[in-house]
Amino acid sequence: MSEFADMELIVPTGLATTGGPQWSTQIVPLLSGAEVRNARWASPKRSWQIAGVPMSQRAASDLIAFFNARRGPHQSFRFKDPLESSSAGGSEPPTAHDAFIGLGDGTETAFQLKLNTDVVSLPIQDSVLVAVDGIETSSFSVSNPGGVVTFNTPPAAGAVITAGFRFHRKVRFENDTLDVSVAAPGSLQLVRLGLIEVRGAAS
Repeated sequence: MSEFADMELIVPTGLATTGGPQWSTQIVPLLSGAEVRNARWASPKRSWQIAGVPMSQRAASDLIAFFNARRGPHQSFRFKDPLESSSAGGSEPPTAHDAFIGLGDGTETAFQLKLNTDVVSLPIQDSVLVAVDGIETSSFSVSNPGGVVTFNTPPAAGAVITAGFRFHRKVRFENDTLDVSVAAPGSLQLVRLGLIEVRGAAS
């Protein structure tokens, strides 16, 4: 079984999502009262908690089926971050000038999508826009999953390459248990559902 399912978790209507980025910082207090701070991670890792009002039987059944198909936290999947899903910020429409992704050298054709310190490996299909030295181009392809932009011909040496895109996060379920309660006949309530961002080589 693959450790990544190229499928999106659709959060049922009426459920509230809270969460955001987390960093890992080692703080060492000194005898003088000063402190030394060491950043352990090069980019943040995100988590979310989902809960809310009662769901319909159909919505609950779909969520349970998705959870079981992923075998709980075993298999990662796509998730649209409610706080940030566009290179333009928030959910704003992307432009080809949003994010710097590299400089041409006259030879290289492949460039990884990036947003600040984050590698973007799950762009939303057909959302990627690319510009070379400020001029938008369509002479490229994008791997998905992967997020690698490959030009038909290498950009010239020194050419500034930028991109805009919508994207998903790669996440997994936090726990092996899905907590659902019966709020009323035919109406169920999600007690709590945790999601954790998956980074690095492991999928």
